[in-house]
Amino acid sequence: MQQCSSNGSRCWCSCVASLAIGNITAIAQTNLKRMLAYSTISHMGSCCSASSVHARGIRGSDVLHCHYVLMALGTFGMILLLSRQGFEAENLEDSRGSTSATPGTPSS
Repeated sequence: MQQCSSNGSRCWCSCVASLAIGNITAIAQTNLKRMLAYSTISHMGSCCSASSVHARGIRGSDVLHCHYVLMALGTFGMILLLSRQGFEAENLEDSRGSTSATPGTPSS
């Protein structure tokens, strides 16, 4: 990861744009996989802002990356698990009533 100390204002503008565009677009999604993809764009904006502040921010953003990767893998894994069990889990509408349909699976 590269620090953007020489182009600080451009770096911050791209961080803020990534945060705003990623979050606003993720809110408008109904497909869970697309929502995760736009959430990742927003997440990269927050990691960029952490690493542009100080060298210690790079270490902090590495920890943040690890946590986010684990969360994303768990979420995609749950979507795959539910779809293999015959439960459609692509859209937000598909998860309505999921606790009564699959009571042993934490899908809601």
